[in-house]
Amino acid sequence: MAKWEQLIRARERMHLSQEEAAERAGTGLSTYQRWELGKSKPQPRNMRLLEETFGEVHWEGDTTSDEQEYGTHTAYEEDEGRYLDVTVLERARLRKGFTLDKLAEVVEVGISTVSRWRNGECIPHPIHLHRLCEALDVTQEELLKDSAPVKQVPNFPVQPVATLHLQAFLMRDLTMHLQSLTSLPYRSYQDIQSRMARILKDYDKMNTKNHHINRRKALLRLVALPFVMPGIAAAFTSDETPSATLSKDLLAQCAVSISACWELRRSNDHSDLLLAFEGVSSYLPVLQRIVKDSSEHRQEAARLAMQCLLLKARLARHLEGIREALQYAQQALSYHEVARDISLRLAALESLTLTYSYSKRYQQALQTIEQAKPLLKFIEQKKIPVSLHLQAWIHGMLACTLSRNGQDGSAHLGRAGILLPEKENEYPAYVVYGKNILLLDTAIVYLHQGESAKVEEALSKGIDPETFALKLPWSESGRIEAINTMTMASLKAKDKDMEKTIHFWQAGIEGAKALQSEQRFNEALTAYEIMAYIWPDEPRITELRDLTQHW
Repeated sequence: MAKWEQLIRARERMHLSQEEAAERAGTGLSTYQRWELGKSKPQPRNMRLLEETFGEVHWEGDTTSDEQEYGTHTAYEEDEGRYLDVTVLERARLRKGFTLDKLAEVVEVGISTVSRWRNGECIPHPIHLHRLCEALDVTQEELLKDSAPVKQVPNFPVQPVATLHLQAFLMRDLTMHLQSLTSLPYRSYQDIQSRMARILKDYDKMNTKNHHINRRKALLRLVALPFVMPGIAAAFTSDETPSATLSKDLLAQCAVSISACWELRRSNDHSDLLLAFEGVSSYLPVLQRIVKDSSEHRQEAARLAMQCLLLKARLARHLEGIREALQYAQQALSYHEVARDISLRLAALESLTLTYSYSKRYQQALQTIEQAKPLLKFIEQKKIPVSLHLQAWIHGMLACTLSRNGQDGSAHLGRAGILLPEKENEYPAYVVYGKNILLLDTAIVYLHQGESAKVEEALSKGIDPETFALKLPWSESGRIEAINTMTMASLKAKDKDMEKTIHFWQAGIEGAKALQSEQRFNEALTAYEIMAYIWPDEPRITELRDLTQHW
């Protein structure tokens, strides 16, 4: 593998942008880009920083000039019998809505070069192939074929106006873009989640009319799709394990639909959470049968089953109760030996720890999250490419769990802040950690350390304490948890302010009831019991009792 390819692949494994990689390597963006282009190589100091981030990267041979590296033009002739599949190229270009000029601009070549690729006259240089795959959201394996065809006869007439209108329609139709994921060659759930995240990010930028309604409908269709797919649908109603061929297709479809369920759980609509819960609950039995009976597909099925159970545990806290959530989290962790996925194992430990904490079983929570420490050390020592958001999430959970057990969690909280990227990168769908959750973790540590005054100060960076308007993106469940945390901090303050406490509490319980979240409602009930104890004869507190009625 060429030296610049190693660097690109290492950066992509860490889900870093070129700007972030340049910062970690202690250099400017333009210099870093020259490394990835193969125009220069890092100095020893930069090389050490690169290896700390990416692991060992070999830089053999001398730096070449542009002409030596690329030749006198940006494309080179067919080599080793490979050829560019112009049909795949053209379909991908139209799907993305790129004109030839726009594609040339994105890939940083001339339009004549793009025309030569499109006509099957030559194949792109590797650096341009890499950019082409990123721009069109395809893989090199899809674009390049190993043996030459009889003869490609490209025939791309000038597009009529109707075709341009059709392209514009396709760009706005999220359902078709998401469903196209089911027709791609299946490689891993990580690849599916990454592709879906990019599609949704591009769609969110468009901000079209009825944007949120269309987004929701597209995701719901994807959740339901396995049950109407020919051949696959029958597997969900059968007690038999699918054949190896059917299992492969079923896993690919489930990976897409599970990713859609994870996206739906971000919704503030109770019915969306319920549909996501029912979706993963329906996929789970057939996945469990594949894990049990299929030697060929059991590992991938176990990884998908873990994600189903992790989502069930997260949603059950709001839809069912802590007891059910605990069972799902324990089941998720039980699959880790078959799944052999360190990221999923860490996520399962976090889920089980949080559920123990919500049920006030703090010692068991600590014993659980302590199992993550050797995994984090192993990741750091072996330079394993695990999401920085995930690593920060685990350190944040360690900080909160230690503080709930009367121990100092500040070191892990500081580590979480260091690891969490300034700019949000792609990370697994089952990872729920950003600047907002870091603020909540900080507030929880302050709360259990007896520093109640600092709780509101920390959370006010993400939510307005007066209006409860968000300053950072946050799910409705997360917003209510932050409000409930401010309520508890107000109750633990030395100089208690009843009106301020009521202000926080009322917003929290009304939000919990609107979301129909069992967990958030129980948090508010606990706070009300404390309020009634502190101010037993206060009419204002007594008047609030009606709000404690379950929906």
